Amino acid sequence: MNNIYKNILVAVPPITHEWYAQPADAIRKTAASLCRGKEVKLTFVGVFSMEQEIGTQEVSILPPEEMMGKVGAMEKEHHDRIREYVKWFADSGVPHKVMVESGDPAETIARIANDINADLIVMGHHHKSSIFDIFSTDVAARTIKSAPCDVTLVAAKRKL
Repeated sequence: MNNIYKNILVAVPPITHEWYAQPADAIRKTAASLCRGKEVKLTFVGVFSMEQEIGTQEVSILPPEEMMGKVGAMEKEHHDRIREYVKWFADSGVPHKVMVESGDPAETIARIANDINADLIVMGHHHKSSIFDIFSTDVAARTIKSAPCDVTLVAAKRKL
């Protein structure tokens, strides 16, 4: 199989959030099918936001040393989760890289895609929506607007 995408960035969703359980599996299956081509490089990235994880008010009042401790602990936790997420690729000998970043997910994914000269971003999309969608835009939609390459959104089959 000759794959036109050689450098693929796979955005790993926040696995702890129940809405992303099904898309996370669909993303993994998509990445597995794309890596069958010759010389395909996969980079898995997980992005966490301190504000989303512990809330904006707590972030603003934490002493710097406590904040750094929380950031380090969260980074390690996310790194461990992503390593578990990509275990199949490691066990199968598929070359890949794992990155964990903090910041705004959409901006960070687009920046990393640009930095690694990605041909494709693979990311998930869930079928859920809530009242909060009025106040915050979807990470996938914001990533598409600023992505330096093609983007494939993967959603699991909708359960009725």
